[in-house]
Amino acid sequence: MKMILKKVLFSCRLRSVAATGLDGVPALPILALGLALATTGCGKTAAPANAEVTVAEMNQAMRMMSTSPMGAPQTVDELTNFPAFKGRPFPAPPAGKRFSINPITRQVVTVNQ
Repeated sequence: MKMILKKVLFSCRLRSVAATGLDGVPALPILALGLALATTGCGKTAAPANAEVTVAEMNQAMRMMSTSPMGAPQTVDELTNFPAFKGRPFPAPPAGKRFSINPITRQVVTVNQ
């Protein structure tokens, strides 16, 4: 990929000034670089639509919601309204425990029932 990009960059420098973009930079290398970045992506994979919500995702949602005008949720049940969780089931807490929000750290934790 690097070799192809170098060839494109070198061949574009030989073109006339009419084919240049901003400030004399050849337009084709910029387009080639943009295409290379767009096709490779960021490497992240989206969670399947029916995947169970994780505690880490709940904590991330807590951080995001705490900066919203509505403020941080007071109960874990309020997290079900978070847009990224629509249609995804919440995990079942361990036996004898329930999910709660620690008021000091603002994180989802398990507590005794």
